[in-house]
Amino acid sequence: MLDRLLSHGLALVERALRVPWIAEARSVVAADAEAGGSLLAAALAYRALFGLLSGLVCVAGLIGWLFEDPTRRADAVATLATLVPGVEPVAGIGLDSFVAGRGALSILGLVGAAWGASAFYDALDGAINRVLPGLRERNPFERRLRGIGAVVVLALSGVLALGIGVALPTLQDVVGGEPLRFLVGAGEVGLTVAVLWAGVVTIYRLVPTAAPSLSAAGLPALAVGCGIWLAAQAYALLTPLLVGGLAVFGVFVSLFGLLIWLGWVSQLLLLGASWTRVRRDGSGALIPGATRSDGRSGPTPTGAGRS
Repeated sequence: MLDRLLSHGLALVERALRVPWIAEARSVVAADAEAGGSLLAAALAYRALFGLLSGLVCVAGLIGWLFEDPTRRADAVATLATLVPGVEPVAGIGLDSFVAGRGALSILGLVGAAWGASAFYDALDGAINRVLPGLRERNPFERRLRGIGAVVVLALSGVLALGIGVALPTLQDVVGGEPLRFLVGAGEVGLTVAVLWAGVVTIYRLVPTAAPSLSAAGLPALAVGCGIWLAAQAYALLTPLLVGGLAVFGVFVSLFGLLIWLGWVSQLLLLGASWTRVRRDGSGALIPGATRSDGRSGPTPTGAGRS
């Protein structure tokens, strides 16, 4: 009796594992594991953090040049204080320090931003092409051009998503009536996810040497865009608690929280790339235990992969 129940149970499990969406999910997890997705995501998050900090130094230098005039600086602090109550003392000290060190900040920021962007793209290119492999290599000139494009696309996507997240909640506070507030809130989520989708799908199509089709990359990119939005909401909720509980460690806690969030985003990006690989190379790609006709593990490259 027990053997019969066990055999029926195993048969049900085997049947469930053959369900298309479950088999595809197993292939995605296997592709991510085969590429070392967790280690790649950690390296990518670290490079992204370094690039962001270098970029912030560059922005600080530019702000110092823009607000060199004391009157203009005072007006900017007053305007910021109306938007964020209580920030006036910190903003005033910050702008003064930016102006005082604008020369050094600009030079160090530009050098650091260029180095950080280059290092980030090298990590991004290596990670994406490991998860979405092809059988050819690009020449250094094409690789560098695509690298500049990838970094610009990611930066623009982040800035646009941040701008939407700042502008539409402000509009939501201004408009009257619950229906309009709901529409503005839904529009914020929809526009943010759309911008993130566009950025992610561009990366999936621009970086790999064997570029997937839009139909293969579109759905994974949409899932990644939604995941990044959810991760941002979780980060916004958890960071004040983390900073408040560990305030004695100061800015290091904020950097640690940012690194955690970047790790989430990097892992989502690579999982989406693994899903894109499975959709590009076929539903049977890299199911655990499967082998290719040439005896190697991994999906058999399609026409896109052999070009």
